[in-house]
Amino acid sequence: VLRQSLMWGALESIAYNQNRQMPDMKGFEFGSTYFKEEEGYVQNDRLSIFLTGTRDGENWDTKTVKSSYYDLSAVVSELLSRFDLNDVKQSDVDDELYQQARLWTHKDAVIAKAGIVAQNVLKKFDVKQAVYFADIDWTYITAHTHGRKMQVKDIPKFPAVRRDFSLLLDSGVEFQRIEELAVQSAGPLLKEVGLFDVYEGKNLPEGKKSYAVSFIIQDENKTLTDKVVDKLMKKIQERLEQDLGASLRG
Repeated sequence: VLRQSLMWGALESIAYNQNRQMPDMKGFEFGSTYFKEEEGYVQNDRLSIFLTGTRDGENWDTKTVKSSYYDLSAVVSELLSRFDLNDVKQSDVDDELYQQARLWTHKDAVIAKAGIVAQNVLKKFDVKQAVYFADIDWTYITAHTHGRKMQVKDIPKFPAVRRDFSLLLDSGVEFQRIEELAVQSAGPLLKEVGLFDVYEGKNLPEGKKSYAVSFIIQDENKTLTDKVVDKLMKKIQERLEQDLGASLRG
């Protein structure tokens, strides 16, 4: 299929995840688009970036904030600043694919466009929330970047696994200590520890509090089995019980 835009693939991905209760997404794609001219089809390499849903993950003491047009604009501006492109200009533009959009130009060439995807476009893909999409001319950027060295890292091909603990702890225990012990116990497979709920009060013993803690586990070289994840979580549980006197709530 000769694509004229990377937007359609992004919206299909968002719709797929939205229908599986995963509405919060940040993503990008390197790909090619094709336009027909007199001499035939012209290929252009593009980079697309999209945001939808909340800006950050769950956190017990932080109000949920939605991703915004300004978040995406900041990402595009920061990306372009990493290259040897002087005198990049910005301006607002009307575009039928967007409710609101902005252009980045360099020497009269449009090198990026970002905005809020129009409602009629979202409706065609059955996407039910705001989507912020950027399209960047990667062919132009690489052609005008000279001698710039960048380090990149592959995105893991194997999925992460999330497990949660509801812990009963002494009131004086801080989340940072839980995080430290979990990392020490699990090693490099544990990618992230998050605190998404705190409760103190009714139905808890005096001097106790409840922490709801999430653990993101991932092996970048292979798919994790339940057996491996269960063993890792058991090690974390035993360490928290031993060092903090923690117990799992039913």
